[in-house]
Amino acid sequence: MIGQIEEILSISQGGTFVLFTSFKLLNKAYEKLKEKLLNNHLLKQGDMPRYRLVEEFKKRKSSILFGTNTFWQGIDVPGKSLQCVIITKLPFAVPDDPIQEARMELLASQDIDPFRHYQVPRAIIMLKQGFGRLIRTKKDSGLVAILDPRIRTRFYGKWFFKSLPACKQTTNLKEVREFFSQIRDKKET
Repeated sequence: MIGQIEEILSISQGGTFVLFTSFKLLNKAYEKLKEKLLNNHLLKQGDMPRYRLVEEFKKRKSSILFGTNTFWQGIDVPGKSLQCVIITKLPFAVPDDPIQEARMELLASQDIDPFRHYQVPRAIIMLKQGFGRLIRTKKDSGLVAILDPRIRTRFYGKWFFKSLPACKQTTNLKEVREFFSQIRDKKET
């Protein structure tokens, strides 16, 4: 996954949110990539307050922000400052959280599949919110990269895809390069 993040970041050249589901994974990716991304302005959740991170992100087009839950929703960066969102994993809630655990146990006691009827719908809502960070106005465009292979390999992946706005889908990095090349060409004219 870290290799995929690096490759997409080398193509986007900044203006990117990299969204994680845990601080452990965020910190691991940040540590492995910070030396390779010296031409970018790297920002990491936890280094400063959220509002300051967003302000700093907007200042430079080379910005890359590494964030967790609070950056999946409630953050508006319209326009050209944000042109790429990388979603590292499908945002399933931690199953051993006591509140989540109690809700799932209640559903199971009622013969309702907690994964299908609770965990997946909540993860879909969160994915839609993460996806929604990219398109804030009618003029916005960009790339959302979902790196979690489960979206293509598990039975519930189709539910995630159906929940997202209609858009071009690709697994071809050549197409991603062409897309960003077109964006850069539009900026120059």
